[in-house]
Amino acid sequence: MLAKYDHSLLIFTAPTEKGLEAYKGTGVETRVADFNNPDNLVEGFKGADTMILISMPFVGPRRRKVQKAAIDAAKAAGVNRLVYTSIVGAGEKDIDTYEVNDHVYTESYIKESGLHYLFMRDSQYAEAMVSNYINAYTNTNNVLANNMGRGKMAYISRDDCAVAAAYAAMSDWSDRVVDVNGAEPLTIGEYIEIANQVTGHHVKCVEINDEEQYAFFDSIGVPLTTEQMWAQTATKFPSAAMGW
Repeated sequence: MLAKYDHSLLIFTAPTEKGLEAYKGTGVETRVADFNNPDNLVEGFKGADTMILISMPFVGPRRRKVQKAAIDAAKAAGVNRLVYTSIVGAGEKDIDTYEVNDHVYTESYIKESGLHYLFMRDSQYAEAMVSNYINAYTNTNNVLANNMGRGKMAYISRDDCAVAAAYAAMSDWSDRVVDVNGAEPLTIGEYIEIANQVTGHHVKCVEINDEEQYAFFDSIGVPLTTEQMWAQTATKFPSAAMGW
């Protein structure tokens, strides 16, 4: 967005001043807007025609509460259109999963608000699968146990999702859903084959059931309801930022 758009027409917000430091001196207006402090959100969003609402990195009632506050503030501030980073599957008729339901709720609330919208339904982040792969060869003797079976997912990087959201905000699209996918749907086994070819490792996929998958999440410190950020909870899990 910085490369494509007039900086004088941009407003960047973050929960703290520290998150805005990188944009000082760029000509972009910066404002502190903390979703946990609804009182300052309206001022933070005033003057914006289109706002990108990035879904919060926790799940359950807390996420719904703060995202509702952001939507209410956007409407009160006179925002015309929201670009919301949703998730693949949010439009499925009978979907009922803990993670996706938050996005179903948020999409519905945005529609009820009367704001124009673009819902960016991001596919599974590739970085999460990279972390799974790293964990297999560093901690579990080259075994990646997973409950995906033969299901396929078109993995995509967070960076590509961010680019898609930026282009959506700069477009004249409105009141539509955009599926943000990788180039090719893969099973977990096909993904591992590619990763093995690229890295020279010899990771194997072992299919497990849902209960065993939850047990694995428990073992690496992922709570069933997150009141903290991922980085503060999954302390035993390697990050994709560590590389291959």
